[in-house]
Amino acid sequence: MRVSTRAFEFFPWRRPPEKSYLGKSGLSAQRQWAWLITFAFFFGEVGAGLFVMSSLVQFRWGMLAGLIVAVLAKGYPHLIFLGHPLRFWRALLRPQTSWVSRGFIAMGVFTVFGALYFLMVMGWLGGRGTSLEWVVGGIALGCAFVLMIYDGMMMSFSPALPAWNTPLLPTLCLTFSLMAGSTLVFAVAEYLGLPMAVEVGLVGLAEKVIIVFNLLLVLIYVYVTGRFTEASRESVLQLTGRYRWPFWGGVLLVGLMATLSLSLLSEAMGRELLIAAAMTELIGDFLILFLILRVGVYQPLLTGVRGAKRISK
Repeated sequence: MRVSTRAFEFFPWRRPPEKSYLGKSGLSAQRQWAWLITFAFFFGEVGAGLFVMSSLVQFRWGMLAGLIVAVLAKGYPHLIFLGHPLRFWRALLRPQTSWVSRGFIAMGVFTVFGALYFLMVMGWLGGRGTSLEWVVGGIALGCAFVLMIYDGMMMSFSPALPAWNTPLLPTLCLTFSLMAGSTLVFAVAEYLGLPMAVEVGLVGLAEKVIIVFNLLLVLIYVYVTGRFTEASRESVLQLTGRYRWPFWGGVLLVGLMATLSLSLLSEAMGRELLIAAAMTELIGDFLILFLILRVGVYQPLLTGVRGAKRISK
């Protein structure tokens, strides 16, 4: 008797038993982007998010930490991933068409203006409180914003990988970056009692709102991706099947729900829980990037192959 799949359409992970289409119907998994590029993406988003959130609340040492993480911890593995680090300048030649070029240019400008902005905020360079500081800070924050969406934009321009070819990816990268930045700023500033320009409770409230939004956004991404093409549906089946433990347990339970719970409990049970919240958030942040990269599935080049067809609604 034929099993109806209509009851499983709203939740793609609750599906009747079915075999993977990988190796059949022309579908194949991508394996070029793995651990090294995941670390580059992770450190870039965490560093940029920390710099932005620290700048908004004038948390000076958070700005410095974000700058160092974004420039060094992202830049080095990214150059190694390219295969010829000494030829990285070639990546700068096509900013009108390539997000790789835009990302490298944004990184270079961010390095210079981010450092200048930090020195101005510290009062070590002069220009504190002047319009020049606002201009320098605006350029630095603009470049940090590009770094936060850069990885998602680069992946979303991949029509051969339907699970990546969606505007939801840049949004996910942006909101997870802001979540990492707000969680780290809130945890460190509150735990150590460091001064900021705004009430630390406002940072904590922003963190909780972003966490809830990210939880909804991840579920929307899974739902939408599972209904697009056979290749994207296979990506969802991989994400919620083969990689169900790091996804359900690592991203949703630890990275989002546990982070939110620890942040809420810290108000009554002590600041030490904020450090635990920061750790769980970073775990979820890394895993969501790794899993999205890992479950990328190429759609067939021939439109007549079953895997290239759009799933009927």
